[in-house]
Amino acid sequence: MLSMAPLQAQSDRLAAESKRGKELMEAKNFEEAIPVYRDLARALPNNPGPHMNLGLALHLAGHDQEAVSELRLASSFGPFRRFNLAHLGTLWVR
Repeated sequence: MLSMAPLQAQSDRLAAESKRGKELMEAKNFEEAIPVYRDLARALPNNPGPHMNLGLALHLAGHDQEAVSELRLASSFGPFRRFNLAHLGTLWVR
């Protein structure tokens, strides 16, 4: 029988990192949130959430060029398309 423990451990770690990123963003520690969300985006490449959060952290930290590429990627996923396109528009105006 295959053990699910490694998958659960990875899931727990990713959930903890996601919570940490959210806490950093709420505390306006955008620079510190960037590596957290970058790691999550690498671990979950087909999930738009980490890419969207990374794009927002980059934008709020003043890294607009990097933010554009992450938000473009996140906007290619259906569920967050409008939200990310709105942020992209703000970045282009900036």
